[in-house]
Amino acid sequence: MKAPQPTANDIDNFELVFERIRREIPEFNGDVEIQRIGGGQSNPTYFLNCDQIELVLRKRPAGMTGGAAHDVHREFNFLHSLRDSDLPVPKVYFYSDDLTLVGTDFYIMERVRSKQEFDSTLPGYSKEQKTQLYNNLALNLAKLHRVKWQYTPLKAYQREGDFLARQISRWHRAFEGSADFNEAKQVSDFLLANKPDDYECTIVHGDYKFSNLLLNTNSPSVAAIIDWELATIGDPLTDLAHTWASFWGTKPEEYGGLLGVDLDAAGIPSGDEFLAKYFEYNPIAKSLSDFYKVLALFRYAGIFQGIKKRDEDGTAASSTATEVGKLGRVYLLRALELVSPECVSE
Repeated sequence: MKAPQPTANDIDNFELVFERIRREIPEFNGDVEIQRIGGGQSNPTYFLNCDQIELVLRKRPAGMTGGAAHDVHREFNFLHSLRDSDLPVPKVYFYSDDLTLVGTDFYIMERVRSKQEFDSTLPGYSKEQKTQLYNNLALNLAKLHRVKWQYTPLKAYQREGDFLARQISRWHRAFEGSADFNEAKQVSDFLLANKPDDYECTIVHGDYKFSNLLLNTNSPSVAAIIDWELATIGDPLTDLAHTWASFWGTKPEEYGGLLGVDLDAAGIPSGDEFLAKYFEYNPIAKSLSDFYKVLALFRYAGIFQGIKKRDEDGTAASSTATEVGKLGRVYLLRALELVSPECVSE
């Protein structure tokens, strides 16, 4: 057995896990190579490779045994329910809440041989390949939003009440007591005043971007959609807007986005072109309104504001929390600029 270098969330005794896996998956036998992947605040993830099969183990971080944070049970349920769809998702084998095995709940899925891109300008791809890949991203997001979830166990994830109102309230609360509260209120007031009264409900991935996609090595297309811990049932246009914000509403130095990039020179489709392609595949609207773009930027602002608060409280999980936390105001101002450009001040 080849073990990786020790890391903060390594599993003490893999043999206990292997015994359980072998009961469920007979092909899993012989020598096993273990490789820890990812890091930071993500769910600890391991490749478990042997001669006949390659698997992935994904668990909550050490010390977390339940609740919404790092919800691997949610991930498993969404992946399992989508197994018969035409979406590119990895096969999942089983979920376990036996805390004696790895200290937290976990699930096992297949390993999809693939690659990942974290630079949205896609260096190394031709202009034609870049267009094909972004079009494929739009296609698969549209496919996800067309899944008939009402006939699956995922209907349990639909909450009563107004999904959009909950989103606005949640990210507004992130700024309570902060120096940016008044500006956040301007944004939330705009959102409440412009909130659609009626909208479709579909599966929402929650974080559809390159870091959560595996790409085929032999074609510019998605091999697997991963990291479903934020998935829910809600307004699909919030999902689309989050993807727009992750690419065309984010600068390269922030989180590998495209804002400020010369898209023509880079050979990358514009945000409008991407959105048009999505609506070609899933014509639920003619365009993405400013309401959804503002909400997506406000969501990012609230997420980073939360990191800033944890850093100030001394409970941040990352050494980069101080710098990352500053992005809360950056995205807040970006949202406010769409609401009322004259109100924006650094």
